[in-house]
Amino acid sequence: MFKNDALIILVDDMAAARDLTQGYLEGFGFNNIFTAEDGREAYDTIMSFAELSTPVELVISDWMMPVMSGLELLQKVRGNPKTAKIPFLMTTSEGNAPQVIKAIMQGVSDYAVKPFDSQTLFKKLTQVWNKTHPKG
Repeated sequence: MFKNDALIILVDDMAAARDLTQGYLEGFGFNNIFTAEDGREAYDTIMSFAELSTPVELVISDWMMPVMSGLELLQKVRGNPKTAKIPFLMTTSEGNAPQVIKAIMQGVSDYAVKPFDSQTLFKKLTQVWNKTHPKG
């Protein structure tokens, strides 16, 4: 599983959703969480860390946001060799199949349908870890 000091970028335009998810993450023991209100702010933060050779270890991003959506952020992250392998969990209130398929085709590690509780988030984090850190 991700280490407690894993560098996590949490992106959501809704402060209440950001705060709730951050609270869950802190409850799991994570202590290196940076937040952003939209995809552009998140991407700038990710690239700032990349320039410092400090890799972001997980992005948790909402899909629907102003300025730059979660899908656009995912495309930019996957399109840059410095960030292409960052585990990426998409959160969305839209659980419809076409949207999920679109995210999978762009390389999302996993997705969670909002609202979710702490147990669901923990399960998703475990799935993302197992998918992006295969054993053997």
